[in-house]
Amino acid sequence: MDEKLSVTLPDDLAQAVRTEIEAGTFASPSALVQEAVRDLLRHRAALADKDDRLAAIRAKIEQAIADPRPSIPMEEVEAHMRRLIAARTKS
Repeated sequence: MDEKLSVTLPDDLAQAVRTEIEAGTFASPSALVQEAVRDLLRHRAALADKDDRLAAIRAKIEQAIADPRPSIPMEEVEAHMRRLIAARTKS
């Protein structure tokens, strides 16, 4: 069900709406506002998803820092990576 709302815009935004309607980008002010609200919701959902991913990365970093096992020297890591890459390029 649609709900009718009344919105007051500053002159510059009202002019931007009229310009978009006149250009044929949107059929009506309602169509423009609907699209703007959908964009806002998508943007906020993307930010929330980004925050969730960032929290997961931070948690993994904290786990790695708290890991009691000894660190692996960089030379060992590089040698291991070279062996893995060489094995994959042979396949």
